[in-house]
Amino acid sequence: MIHDEYRYDIRHGLMQDASRETISFRNNPDELALPMRQLGSFLPGSGVGGAGVHWNGQTWRFLPYDFQIKSMTDEKYGQKLGDEYTYQDWGITYDELEPYFYKFEQNSRH
Repeated sequence: MIHDEYRYDIRHGLMQDASRETISFRNNPDELALPMRQLGSFLPGSGVGGAGVHWNGQTWRFLPYDFQIKSMTDEKYGQKLGDEYTYQDWGITYDELEPYFYKFEQNSRH
């Protein structure tokens, strides 16, 4: 059963069954919340671990911007968000992690 593409990919065997258990959805607070009967690309998993149970092993590198979102955004657009927001850059840079990204990618190909 573990390699049953039809069961898991087509029939979403690891995902919540929206016909038996579903979530409600609305686009804004003024709308009536209605049940989602078809999940589309939003696929909440079932069982302990939820969607983490069925991740497909894609682990993309973060880009340099991902580590410095605050400073790079402030540099480009000026500081737009007030002090009530507590966002900050990571305490490590892309260049510091790049050798580990490379090593992981080389080892995961085998």
